[in-house]
Amino acid sequence: MVNCNVSPRFFMMAVLLESVIAASRKYSVDLTFDDKKSDREFLPEYNAQSLPFCSALCGSSCGCFGFNSKHKKCRVYNPCNQTDITVAEEGWRNYFPEALPRDCHDFHLKGQIVFGVNQIYPFDNTTSINVQCKMENNDAWTVIQQRRSGLSFNRMWTEYKNGFGNVEDSYWFGNDVIHQLTKGRNSSLYVSITLTNGTKLYELYNQFSVADEANKYRLFLGGPATGILGDAMLDTGDPDEDLSGVAFSAPDGDNDGYNGYHCAVSHDGGWWFNWCHNAYLNGPWSPAFWVQPWYPPLKNGSDITETVMMIKPH
Repeated sequence: MVNCNVSPRFFMMAVLLESVIAASRKYSVDLTFDDKKSDREFLPEYNAQSLPFCSALCGSSCGCFGFNSKHKKCRVYNPCNQTDITVAEEGWRNYFPEALPRDCHDFHLKGQIVFGVNQIYPFDNTTSINVQCKMENNDAWTVIQQRRSGLSFNRMWTEYKNGFGNVEDSYWFGNDVIHQLTKGRNSSLYVSITLTNGTKLYELYNQFSVADEANKYRLFLGGPATGILGDAMLDTGDPDEDLSGVAFSAPDGDNDGYNGYHCAVSHDGGWWFNWCHNAYLNGPWSPAFWVQPWYPPLKNGSDITETVMMIKPH
């Protein structure tokens, strides 16, 4: 066993980190691990006068930590393997980081009512992304597309991959993130379109997911589709316009089902184009050029003031 005394310089660094850690991470206690420490050999123990100081030693990347209030000792585990914490020793209490919210729905699971811009962690516990959260049907939804102004959605593949725009106004969340949020999960898609007269039309799809980039961000939709907007994506009555199973296209990436025709170039934006579309929410913010944003009720964009696409697991 190595007993490591913390230097004054390191102590000051840890104190500076303490406020950052407290603001960004929360830890929960599992009482079944009280008075126990890991059986791993040669694991350092640090002198630590307080629990906050010990948590600061843990930092943003460690798996978990143990603090011995009796002997003022700290153990930082990286990685954290709970099956190793088996050695009996009085005074130890072990702290495990709570999972940070992966999407807006996670806030709801914790009893929080959220709306507006929030930070989520879709990839890991260290990388946060700002997103718009909306409450609908007494649940929190993650907005993956929102349009309220004339921000151009005529963007290239990489921009659709990484995302663009302003989450407080108009944006595309990014195909990589959308894939991350929907892989291995049952998710729903909620589409809403607000008209100039204030009417809000919506359609809810029970199953929604997006493949990874290697599979060209292929879209998978499942029913039932319900709402007052009408189904223009899944079961349109024309197999050439149904979008489930269709790959994503951008002006510099032609993956549509229309041989000899480039839908993304012709319609000025990225989307899941088939032959080409009955639903297309990323068209030019100009009625004369935005054709069939949601056909048949909306043949052009002249009456649209807002579009929203949002998802949640179920």
